[in-house]
Amino acid sequence: MIKSKIKAYLSVLLLLTVTVACSFLLTGCGDEVEQIYVDNSYAPRLTYVLGQELDLSNGVITAIIGEEESLVPMTDEGVTVTGYDKNTLGSQTLTVTYQEKTTTITVNVIPRLSAEGFETSYFTGDSFNADKGKVKVAKDDATTSMVTLNDPRVTIEGFDSSTAGEKTVTAKYSDGTNTYTCTFKVTVYDAATSTISIVYPKKTNYGSHETELDFTGGYITIKGGLKGNLEKHVDYPVYTFSA
Repeated sequence: MIKSKIKAYLSVLLLLTVTVACSFLLTGCGDEVEQIYVDNSYAPRLTYVLGQELDLSNGVITAIIGEEESLVPMTDEGVTVTGYDKNTLGSQTLTVTYQEKTTTITVNVIPRLSAEGFETSYFTGDSFNADKGKVKVAKDDATTSMVTLNDPRVTIEGFDSSTAGEKTVTAKYSDGTNTYTCTFKVTVYDAATSTISIVYPKKTNYGSHETELDFTGGYITIKGGLKGNLEKHVDYPVYTFSA
């Protein structure tokens, strides 16, 4: 009789254990993350200046669990983000992982200083044209502003038109506290091998009493470049003339 009661008790206990275990498994299945994504409204910082660390403080993952959605901070210890290289410029695709589910976000790394719209082609003997072109300056929050190359805060170094060829020019920008540097390429073409045409001055006849030439209206056109589309107009006094 006692043995029967013990068996019955054990059977009930086993049944309860199985029931609790099944209940736990079902609950676990119900809590399983099926999908994750990062909504634009909850995206972390997406633009960085070269050398800056990844900032996930404002990022939030949306996890889909059954018919419900749960928000998980990207700084949560269960979240990993891989693929970021602070020393590589350009667009980067990062992989976000949470509970073995993944999604991606795209960030962009920009230079602290870059040059745009500058004169790219010169003839030998030319001076650098600072009236054309700008530098783009990035602040710590990755917002940018444009400064012309002829601005007093900008200095140009390395331009050399004494010989033909590709030249590396350095632009430096100083905000009073920091100085940032970037380089860009220009090409110098040999003026001596280029096509020269002459537009004569308006005055071509002189009296015996006139001792000075009048170059008004006259100039020299030099055409060259890789495709022959580089053109420059030069006033006469730059050149030496002989009778």
